[in-house]
Amino acid sequence: MPTPLDSNLSRQVGKYVETLTHTGQKVLDKDVLKKLKNICKISDGYVEHAYHLLIYQLEKAHAEIRFSAFQICNELFRRSHFFRELLVSNMQHVMELTCETSSDRLLPPPRSVALSLKRMALQCIQEWNKEYGDGYKKLQLGYNFLKHCKKVDFNALQIENSAEQVRQQEQERRQNLINQEKLKKIMIEINEMQPEITNTLTALENCICLLFPTPEDFFIQDGNETETKSKISDEKPSPSNCSGTKQTEDQNKNEEQDLDQKDRLSELIESARKVEEKKNIVKNDSDVPSISRSKDDDDMEEDNSEFGSETSDSEEDIDFREYGILNSKYSIEVNVNTGIC
Repeated sequence: MPTPLDSNLSRQVGKYVETLTHTGQKVLDKDVLKKLKNICKISDGYVEHAYHLLIYQLEKAHAEIRFSAFQICNELFRRSHFFRELLVSNMQHVMELTCETSSDRLLPPPRSVALSLKRMALQCIQEWNKEYGDGYKKLQLGYNFLKHCKKVDFNALQIENSAEQVRQQEQERRQNLINQEKLKKIMIEINEMQPEITNTLTALENCICLLFPTPEDFFIQDGNETETKSKISDEKPSPSNCSGTKQTEDQNKNEEQDLDQKDRLSELIESARKVEEKKNIVKNDSDVPSISRSKDDDDMEEDNSEFGSETSDSEEDIDFREYGILNSKYSIEVNVNTGIC
């Protein structure tokens, strides 16, 4: 009875096959391919699962997908006996999908990739037959079918592959020469810019030293200087004493200001009282004739002028608005009856 497959590993196999066949690259990702091989080593169930997924990818109408899928088949074919049995049992279908053995089933586009797929598939089948043909009868039959029925010249294919390898080697050699020339030019440019690079690095290092100085750049005090500073700090009054003295001075200033305000207020009240007395005197004497009152009026005017001067002097020193009095000036009306009976 086959061992049940782990669902997570099965999903990973599908994910790896999907990733490898849809990159569009001619070379498979080695890391992903290695992960796929490791899962297939666990049991033949995962190998069979991978086989069905690869056949599904080979049936897609895209030459690049088929090219990558057949590359995976080649890797698993050389490492798993169970995979070889599965693939050889379906050899005719695989050759139709890769070698274009049926005229009704041509390889899908792009055409250049399709030709590469056909060439690679023929080469792999030849190598498989050479290594494993004795153990797999259907593999030999498939190889003979291609050689005798489809008239595939495997010798020419080998020659073509050899020529292709030579061309690739020549191309790699030229590319290496080009890379070496570029490297030489870059080294020459670096040598020419060496002084400028050195100056820039020096300036950068100085800036970093200014921003982040090292402990050696700090000033370290000697023992004598430390003792001197400690003595000076002892002679200075403590912050608590200074704060107490300052509070006492502030209280004294506030008391003096209160006394000054009280004195000004008393002066203001006294001035207002004198004004009221003058008004009363004027009202009592309002019935006296003008002739007899002329002298008194003169005296009163003199007194008023003196009082006005005193008031003006006091007003210069006193701010009446500070004590709630809006207007510091007063007007007095005097009615004198000039009629003679």
